[in-house]
Amino acid sequence: KSEVPEFIDLISDCPGQDQKYAVYVCDNVRFNQNGKISKRSTKILFKNFLRLRNLRKKYDKQILVMTDPQVYIQFKKDNPYFFRNIDLKQIPETILIEYPVFENDFLQDKSNNDEFTARQLILAMKLNLIKYDQFPKDVAEVMFLMLDQFGYLRNKPKKKHVSSVEDSEE
Repeated sequence: KSEVPEFIDLISDCPGQDQKYAVYVCDNVRFNQNGKISKRSTKILFKNFLRLRNLRKKYDKQILVMTDPQVYIQFKKDNPYFFRNIDLKQIPETILIEYPVFENDFLQDKSNNDEFTARQLILAMKLNLIKYDQFPKDVAEVMFLMLDQFGYLRNKPKKKHVSSVEDSEE
């Protein structure tokens, strides 16, 4: 039996199926305070995209799953040549599956959504629809990790003093 590369999260090699799949889930991307993917996360994502592409001889289909819309959009914007009309057998299929998803059992009075993504809950916090301490414990634990991953819990860099027009005229 062949060995699965350590960065692969899932393979499909079922008897009776004609195709073999390799899946890499990109779910731990760090962001800077400016909302951009950190350089380290960009390198890891790009490296694993290329490693996944290199498996095309061994697996019929390679799939890169991104769990955050911002990562998906930025990766697509920064690497448009991966998404042009080229032979899809040459590059991994890139798809977005948002995760984590929380069942709405705590905001029914403010939303008709049956469930929320972490990004939706962050927006709800920004709009003061809910405060962090109002989340159920299990949601709060995951949201703490997501807020840290997205860069919200890190200290913002101090702005340099910008002199006013009056200051510069003196």
